[in-house]
Amino acid sequence: YGDAFAFLTIQREHWFKSLAPPWDGIKSVIRFITDSRDPIDAIKYGWAELVFIVLGLVGTVVAAIRFRPSWFVWMAGNWLLFTSTSFVLSVPRYSLTLFPLLAWFGLLGRRPAVAVALSLASAGLLGYFISEFAVGRWASLAADETPTRRPTQDRHALSTVLRTPGVFLMGVTNALLTAIQTGVLLFLFPLYLLKRGGLGPEAVGFLISLSVLGRLVAL
Repeated sequence: YGDAFAFLTIQREHWFKSLAPPWDGIKSVIRFITDSRDPIDAIKYGWAELVFIVLGLVGTVVAAIRFRPSWFVWMAGNWLLFTSTSFVLSVPRYSLTLFPLLAWFGLLGRRPAVAVALSLASAGLLGYFISEFAVGRWASLAADETPTRRPTQDRHALSTVLRTPGVFLMGVTNALLTAIQTGVLLFLFPLYLLKRGGLGPEAVGFLISLSVLGRLVAL
């Protein structure tokens, strides 16, 4: 199209994103949390971003201490890419590429209580964000809208959707299946590979990352 860097202009004009030091991006997240008038928006677009920023930073330190240097470089480089922007967005989604986190969670999941807690948290958050997406309050925009953070729509829409026959049962069933899948693939399977298969954390993390990559390709 004549300009290989045209996407930078689009990101700056529509998504308010431009190259900036990580501390600027993190400050913008904190500012959004403190300035937001809607607590739900503060959670979805503020606290969620901040939690995964901190999780990625902690995971980078863990990778430097417990795993091979190449894993640390991968974690550190991606974390800097996620946060070196004036408008931090979608860090939870980007964190799917941080496969050393999965290896770390696999090690933590050797304790049944931790494995159950992580599985329940994952399934609960999935159910919540599915409901938010279903009523158009998250990751969905009308065709004539610009992709900006917007106030929450009618809160009664969620209850209307849940009263639709079959929707609640379908949501509960999907949450249970996701919890089982998450518990097996991310915790029990890595534990089996470590204990029974005799594989090291590096090999387990690599295999789990391949499974996540396969799911992303399938989407």
